Amino acid sequence: MTETPTVKILIVEDDKMCCVGLKLSLERFPNFAVIGEAANGQDAIDQAIDRKPDVILLDIGLPIINGIEVCRRVKASHPGIHVLMLTSHTDERIIRDSMAAGADGYFNKDVDMDVLGESIQKAADGKSSAKLH
Repeated sequence: MTETPTVKILIVEDDKMCCVGLKLSLERFPNFAVIGEAANGQDAIDQAIDRKPDVILLDIGLPIINGIEVCRRVKASHPGIHVLMLTSHTDERIIRDSMAAGADGYFNKDVDMDVLGESIQKAADGKSSAKLH
């Protein structure tokens, strides 16, 4: 029997309560490991370079560097890192800008955890989750 490899996840969220809740929710997936948390865009870029996660869950409204620019920079330097936007923004322009920056998926923060978990796994496997959930 082949084991599913661990998916290394970096959470980028400036709301501490949201970050903690997301981390706890992800812990119920046995093959997910949260390897880092960042509360601003610069820290997100630094951790992406240093820790090399498989998937980044990325908010848009971040201090220092916004999430769309973080996505653009991470994808330019490390195209193998998959970026899933996880935000409360539902404006079509922001969604288009995120996808143009290289995001592999875009999710509203009220997404069902099973849907998010499945999408994280698909992203780690190299499959796109490009629709809004």
